[in-house]
Amino acid sequence: MGARHPPLVAPRYISKEQAFNESEATSAIWLNPHNHYSLPLVGRDTEIALLEQFINSKERFKIAALVAPSGAGKTRLVSYWAKPYIVGEKSEEWDAGFVESPNADSWSEEHWQPTKNTLIIIDYTYNYADVIVACPHWVVRCNC
Repeated sequence: MGARHPPLVAPRYISKEQAFNESEATSAIWLNPHNHYSLPLVGRDTEIALLEQFINSKERFKIAALVAPSGAGKTRLVSYWAKPYIVGEKSEEWDAGFVESPNADSWSEEHWQPTKNTLIIIDYTYNYADVIVACPHWVVRCNC
Protein backbone atom coordinates (compact mmCIF):
# COMPACT_ATOMS: atom_id res chain seq x y z
CA MET A 1 0.00 0.00 0.00
CA GLY A 2 1.28 3.50 -0.82
CA ALA A 3 1.66 6.46 1.49
CA ARG A 4 -1.43 7.06 3.57
CA HIS A 5 -2.18 10.76 3.78
CA PRO A 6 -5.23 12.28 5.39
CA PRO A 7 -8.00 13.02 2.90
CA LEU A 8 -7.30 16.74 2.91
CA VAL A 9 -6.92 19.14 0.02
CA ALA A 10 -5.19 22.44 -0.39
CA PRO A 11 -7.61 25.13 -1.48
CA ARG A 12 -7.09 26.60 -4.91
CA TYR A 13 -5.08 29.56 -3.74
CA ILE A 14 -5.16 32.44 -6.19
CA SER A 15 -1.67 33.39 -7.34
CA LYS A 16 -0.48 36.98 -7.47
CA GLU A 17 -0.42 36.71 -11.25
CA GLN A 18 -4.06 35.55 -11.36
CA ALA A 19 -5.12 38.26 -8.94
CA PHE A 20 -3.67 41.05 -11.07
CA ASN A 21 -4.09 39.62 -14.59
CA GLU A 22 -6.61 41.90 -16.26
CA SER A 23 -7.98 39.13 -18.50
CA GLU A 24 -8.72 37.00 -15.41
CA ALA A 25 -9.76 39.84 -13.09
CA THR A 26 -13.36 38.94 -12.37
CA SER A 27 -15.44 38.98 -9.23
CA ALA A 28 -14.82 35.22 -8.99
CA ILE A 29 -11.12 36.01 -8.53
CA TRP A 30 -11.50 39.20 -6.48
CA LEU A 31 -13.94 37.70 -3.99
CA ASN A 32 -12.42 34.22 -3.78
CA PRO A 33 -11.65 33.54 -0.09
CA HIS A 34 -8.32 32.00 -1.14
CA ASN A 35 -7.20 35.21 -2.90
CA HIS A 36 -4.78 36.93 -0.55
CA TYR A 37 -3.62 39.59 -3.02
CA SER A 38 -6.52 41.61 -4.52
CA LEU A 39 -8.13 42.39 -1.18
CA PRO A 40 -5.66 42.20 1.70
CA LEU A 41 -6.86 40.67 4.94
CA VAL A 42 -7.04 43.55 7.40
CA GLY A 43 -8.37 43.98 10.90
CA ARG A 44 -7.95 40.33 11.84
CA ASP A 45 -4.76 40.53 13.94
CA THR A 46 -6.60 39.45 17.10
CA GLU A 47 -8.12 36.42 15.38
CA ILE A 48 -4.79 35.44 13.78
CA ALA A 49 -3.09 35.70 17.19
CA LEU A 50 -5.78 33.48 18.76
CA LEU A 51 -5.37 30.88 16.01
CA GLU A 52 -1.59 30.89 16.52
CA GLN A 53 -2.08 30.53 20.27
CA PHE A 54 -4.44 27.63 19.58
CA ILE A 55 -2.09 25.78 17.22
CA ASN A 56 0.91 26.28 19.52
CA SER A 57 -0.82 25.20 22.74
CA LYS A 58 0.58 22.17 24.55
CA GLU A 59 -2.49 19.95 24.29
CA ARG A 60 -1.92 17.05 21.93
CA PHE A 61 -5.45 17.06 20.52
CA LYS A 62 -7.20 20.34 19.90
CA ILE A 63 -10.46 21.30 18.32
CA ALA A 64 -11.74 24.79 17.64
CA ALA A 65 -14.82 26.17 15.99
CA LEU A 66 -15.06 29.53 14.28
CA VAL A 67 -18.63 30.70 14.51
CA ALA A 68 -19.99 33.76 12.76
CA PRO A 69 -22.78 34.65 10.34
CA SER A 70 -22.48 33.75 6.66
CA GLY A 71 -20.20 36.13 4.82
CA ALA A 72 -18.28 37.22 7.93
CA GLY A 73 -14.99 35.94 6.51
CA LYS A 74 -14.41 32.67 8.37
CA THR A 75 -13.15 30.80 5.30
CA ARG A 76 -10.98 33.73 4.26
CA LEU A 77 -9.46 34.02 7.74
CA VAL A 78 -8.67 30.31 8.03
CA SER A 79 -7.37 30.12 4.45
CA TYR A 80 -4.99 33.00 5.13
CA TRP A 81 -3.85 31.72 8.52
CA ALA A 82 -3.46 28.05 7.48
CA LYS A 83 -1.59 28.64 4.21
CA PRO A 84 1.89 28.14 5.75
CA TYR A 85 0.74 24.80 7.19
CA ILE A 86 -0.84 23.68 3.90
CA VAL A 87 1.61 24.82 1.22
CA GLY A 88 4.19 26.96 3.00
CA GLU A 89 7.18 26.74 5.27
CA LYS A 90 5.39 24.68 7.94
CA SER A 91 4.02 22.06 5.51
CA GLU A 92 6.96 19.69 6.13
CA GLU A 93 5.90 19.37 9.77
CA TRP A 94 2.17 19.28 9.12
CA ASP A 95 -0.46 17.40 7.18
CA ALA A 96 -2.92 20.23 6.70
CA GLY A 97 -5.82 21.15 4.52
CA PHE A 98 -9.55 21.25 4.05
CA VAL A 99 -11.57 18.04 4.38
CA GLU A 100 -12.30 16.84 0.88
CA SER A 101 -15.02 14.25 1.34
CA PRO A 102 -17.99 14.07 3.69
CA ASN A 103 -17.48 10.29 3.75
CA ALA A 104 -16.08 9.34 7.17
CA ASP A 105 -14.80 6.03 5.74
CA SER A 106 -12.02 7.95 3.97
CA TRP A 107 -10.62 8.58 7.47
CA SER A 108 -10.54 4.91 8.44
CA GLU A 109 -7.38 3.33 9.79
CA GLU A 110 -7.10 1.46 6.50
CA HIS A 111 -6.80 4.75 4.60
CA TRP A 112 -4.94 7.00 7.01
CA GLN A 113 -2.70 6.88 10.06
CA PRO A 114 -1.48 10.11 11.65
CA THR A 115 2.29 10.38 11.21
CA LYS A 116 2.83 14.06 11.97
CA ASN A 117 1.00 17.11 13.20
CA THR A 118 -2.34 17.30 11.44
CA LEU A 119 -4.48 20.37 10.86
CA ILE A 120 -7.95 19.40 9.70
CA ILE A 121 -10.14 22.24 8.44
CA ILE A 122 -13.83 21.56 7.97
CA ASP A 123 -15.58 24.35 6.10
CA TYR A 124 -19.38 24.32 5.90
CA THR A 125 -19.63 21.79 8.71
CA TYR A 126 -23.25 20.87 7.98
CA ASN A 127 -21.93 18.81 5.03
CA TYR A 128 -19.51 16.85 7.22
CA ALA A 129 -21.50 15.47 10.16
CA ASP A 130 -20.12 11.94 9.72
CA VAL A 131 -16.54 13.21 9.62
CA ILE A 132 -17.09 15.27 12.77
CA VAL A 133 -18.59 12.29 14.59
CA ALA A 134 -15.47 10.27 13.65
CA CYS A 135 -13.11 12.80 15.31
CA PRO A 136 -12.97 11.03 18.71
CA HIS A 137 -11.83 7.85 16.96
CA TRP A 138 -8.86 9.68 15.44
CA VAL A 139 -7.83 10.82 18.91
CA VAL A 140 -7.73 7.22 20.12
CA ARG A 141 -5.75 6.09 17.06
CA CYS A 142 -3.08 8.74 17.47
CA ASN A 143 -2.82 8.32 21.27
CA CYS A 144 -3.54 12.01 21.74
